[in-house]
Amino acid sequence: MEIYQILKLVENDLNTQLARLMILIYHLCGENNNKKIDGINKLAKLDFLLKSPKFLQRGLLKQNSKSTISITNAESKSIEIKMNAFRYLPWDENYRKLLNVIIAKGLAKISFEKDDYFIHITTTGIELVEQLKNDKYFNEFFNRSRVINTNFGSYSERYLDSFFEKHFPEIGSFKTLDNENIL
Repeated sequence: MEIYQILKLVENDLNTQLARLMILIYHLCGENNNKKIDGINKLAKLDFLLKSPKFLQRGLLKQNSKSTISITNAESKSIEIKMNAFRYLPWDENYRKLLNVIIAKGLAKISFEKDDYFIHITTTGIELVEQLKNDKYFNEFFNRSRVINTNFGSYSERYLDSFFEKHFPEIGSFKTLDNENIL
């Protein structure tokens, strides 16, 4: 395994995290920038599915979706992946930092309408993601983002809250996907 792939898995690389989130925003906003994401919390939940492929795979099964994703052995067994269940929350300081960096770089913008925040991708953001399409290390992020957009992108934050509570009860329970106690 190449070092860049390892960094992608453990998410210690800020650029990889930014790329992952931008690829998701790109798909959710539409390649023609004709949509907006209704809420930061919704984006956080969908990003959780992107960086937690075992949860995404389980969510697709719960929806009886015909979409499938591939998960590498390293992804399914790493401790970082198992711990993602405790890092998905949108108020995690790292998540807000990522959004702030994206906005500061002019890759996305936020508007406030009807008591909610909406995220829009900018032309600069689209151009960046178009460049990332040529980087093989981001292929799975592109594939999974498409699947997430197709299967979960149209749902409201409220629906996603209910879906997560019903189908991912171990989130916040201090148990891993394999029902192992971590404390």
